[in-house]
Amino acid sequence: MKKYYFLMITLLIIFLPASTAHAKTLSGKCGKQARWVYNTKTKNLTIKGKGCIDKKIIIKDPASKRTSFETNVIKIHKGITDINSNQPFSKVVCRDSVWLPKTIKKLRTGSLCFASSYLSAVILPKNIKKIETGAFFSPDGFSRVYLDSKNKYYCVKEHVLYTKNKKELVYYPSSKQNTTFRIPKSVTIIRPLAFAGNLSLKKVILPKKIKKIGGGAFFYCKNLSYINLKSDTKIKSLPDYDATKNDLLHSYDDSAEDVSKTTSKKESHYYHYGVFEYTALKSIVIPDSITTLPPDTFNMNQTYAKHPNDGPGIPEDGVQIPAPIQSITIGKNFTGEINSDDLSYSSNSLVLYPILIKKIIVNKANPKYCSTDNTLFSKDMTTLYQIAADNQTCDYIVPQNVKRIAHGAFMRHTLTTQEYFNVTINHDMESIGDAAFYKSDIGSITINSHIKRIGKYAFSQTQLYEFICNGTIDSLESHALPYKKILTKLVLPDSFRLDPSVFS
Repeated sequence: MKKYYFLMITLLIIFLPASTAHAKTLSGKCGKQARWVYNTKTKNLTIKGKGCIDKKIIIKDPASKRTSFETNVIKIHKGITDINSNQPFSKVVCRDSVWLPKTIKKLRTGSLCFASSYLSAVILPKNIKKIETGAFFSPDGFSRVYLDSKNKYYCVKEHVLYTKNKKELVYYPSSKQNTTFRIPKSVTIIRPLAFAGNLSLKKVILPKKIKKIGGGAFFYCKNLSYINLKSDTKIKSLPDYDATKNDLLHSYDDSAEDVSKTTSKKESHYYHYGVFEYTALKSIVIPDSITTLPPDTFNMNQTYAKHPNDGPGIPEDGVQIPAPIQSITIGKNFTGEINSDDLSYSSNSLVLYPILIKKIIVNKANPKYCSTDNTLFSKDMTTLYQIAADNQTCDYIVPQNVKRIAHGAFMRHTLTTQEYFNVTINHDMESIGDAAFYKSDIGSITINSHIKRIGKYAFSQTQLYEFICNGTIDSLESHALPYKKILTKLVLPDSFRLDPSVFS
C-alpha cells in the first residue's frame, strides 16, 4: 500500500506542473496609456487603461512561431475611448466575442479588422454614435452583431446593423451563414463594404426604393450569383470603394501590401474595390440611370493584373478562370469608357475583358455602344470592344468600318466545335490593342491592308501558327507574337525590321 501511495505522489509531482506550465500571462502596450493582457490558458485578451488603442497588438510567445495569435474573448474595459484606424487587431484571431466599453462612442475605419473573427460576435456599446465605413472589414469576419435596443443612432435586426431609422444598411456580418437575404423595404442606401467578404450569400433581393449602393458593397462575396439589379433600378452609380486615403488594404490577396510599396495609389487598382468584384453573378444589368462605371465593378477574375507594373492587364498563368457569365446588358444611358488601353486607374473606365461573357446586350437607344453578332462595338462600328463567348465564328472577317480592336477584345476567346478560329483584315486600321487576342484560340491571321500598330501581348500565349501580312505594319510592339517556334509561317513586308522582342 505504501508503494502505491508513493507511486501516486510521484506521478502527481511529475504531471501537475506540466499541466500548468503552459498557462502564462503575457502583456504589452497598445497605446500611450493602454495595455493588453493575454492569458495563454483561457486565450482571453483583456485591454485596460485610458485613451486610444493605437499600436498593433502582436503577442509573441516563444513557444509559437505564428504571426497571428488566437483568442477567445476580447474584453476592452471602460476608460478606452478610441481605437485607431491602423488596424491594431490585424494580427489577432478572435474565436468568440469582442466586447466594447461604453466609453467608445466612435468606430473608425479598420478599427475592428482582425486576422480572423470567423463565427464570433461583436457587442457594441449602448451609446455608440458613429461607425465609419470599413470598421469591421476583414476576411472571415463576425457572424453576429449585438446592440442595446435603446441606442439612439443604430439598430440591429437578425444580427444585421442598420441606422436607427432602418434607411441605411451599415453592416451585414461577413460570417453570417444565410444563403439568401432580402433587404428590408425601408432601406434606400447600402453603405460601402456593407456585405464585403461574405462567402455564404448566393442571392440578394434589393428593395424597390434603393437609391444608392456604396463602393465595394458586395466585394469578395464569392458565391453571390444573383442580385435583382434591373434596367429601371434607380441608382446613379456603382462606385469602387476608394482606399487611397485610409490604406485599408484588403487581406484577400497576399501581394496587396507589396503592391502598395511599388505602385502609385492613384494608379493602383489594389486600392479600389468594385461593388461586385470577385462575385459569381450569372448575369449583369447596368441600370439605365448609370452613365459611367469604374474598372473593377464586375471583375470576377482574381488574377487579373491590377496595376500598370504588371504589364498589359492580363491574368496570371496557372490559375482557374471563372466560368462565363450568361449575359451583360448595357443600359441606354451608359457612355463611359470600356476596355481602355490606358491601365492607370480611372473611375470612368469599365474593364470587361477579364470576364468571360456568353452574351452581350446593348439597349438600342444607347448613343455610344451597340451589339452586333454578339459582339460589342462603338455605335459607329469603328471600335470592336469585346467578342462574346457565344460568338463561335470560325473564320472571322473584321467588319469594314472597324478601325480599332480594343484592349483584350478577344482575350481567352475559345471555340467549342473547332480547335482554332481564323481572322482576316481587308481594310486599313489604326490598331490591334494590347493583349487583344491573349490566350485565345486564334490559329491564323491574314492582314491584307495597312495597320499602324499591333500592341503588346496582342497574340501572346496563343497557338498562332500563321501570321501573314500582305499589306504593311508600322509598329509591332514587344511580346506581340507567340513563341517563335509556334509560328510555322510568318510573312512580313520586306521593308519591316523585325525586333526579337516581339516574340513572347
